Amino acid sequence: MGQSYSLNGFLNATLRRSGKTVLVEGTTDKHVLHRIALERFPNRAGDSFIDHAGMISDPSLKGQGNKSKVLAVQVRANTISAVTPKIQSVLATLVDREWDGLQFVGFIPNPIWGPPTQQINRFVTYGHSMENYHFDLECAIEFLKFSFAEHISGPIIKSVTERYSALLVFATVLSLKLRGETCISRCRGLISFPHIEIRNNRAYLDRSFAAACMKRGITTAAAIITDTNDAVDAAWDSLSGQHFTQWLPHGHIGEEAIWSGIAKVALVAGIEESIANQIAHGMQKERDRFKAQWVSKSVESKRQPLDDVVDWLHN
Repeated sequence: MGQSYSLNGFLNATLRRSGKTVLVEGTTDKHVLHRIALERFPNRAGDSFIDHAGMISDPSLKGQGNKSKVLAVQVRANTISAVTPKIQSVLATLVDREWDGLQFVGFIPNPIWGPPTQQINRFVTYGHSMENYHFDLECAIEFLKFSFAEHISGPIIKSVTERYSALLVFATVLSLKLRGETCISRCRGLISFPHIEIRNNRAYLDRSFAAACMKRGITTAAAIITDTNDAVDAAWDSLSGQHFTQWLPHGHIGEEAIWSGIAKVALVAGIEESIANQIAHGMQKERDRFKAQWVSKSVESKRQPLDDVVDWLHN
């Protein structure tokens, strides 16, 4: 284990440092920001810090998740700023939006999706999580080429391209359905390409998903399948092809659904099942490094407010 801080200990360490600090939720967030920083500030000095919430261990935060820890640091920083105003100029935070500030009618955001409000040193991801920045067709195609060039053909790329919007719709409604059933945590790592059916260029849950759910003690599997599939059709016109649909799926559930869907599309297009399994679940460390690389080199409009976080840190 690395350095561990109490709440006050972390704030004191931040104040003692020679440069600024950004606190993020997890190690993936930290890696992505470091990678973007190398692109935007290739000659940067080593006097700035990106820390993650796993470094904070405080009795008052026992059992709390990483986002709650970051928010607790924000509250404590605001409290001490009355006597130590420096804390506001040397400490910033980045948290996942999740679904904060969003309302849904059925599975459709109403009012229409809008980006979260950013503050000078309090940043929020555009999508549910950092993972949503990778829910981009270009990123998916480039990773397929990068990792599976000997197995990927032009027709497979065309098939994935034509159905990618459908996978985003599927990932969105599945995420929201699992949220409504309060079983997101139990479903992490559950969905795979055999559980996805491609019909009429749309993606649906296959009935085989019920057996997988039962193994996790999820007793509402039949309703999850029926409601998700009905929602795919009901929400299609409102979500398909929309610029904001990328930001709506749960980070981890969405990633599993999208990549399992890509694997299913590739399988239907003729790829071997063993390769489809690798597309869906394999090479996680390599995949994470690739995604951070891709985000760092994507157009700026696809990275907000991540560029702003890095710019705050190094200016």
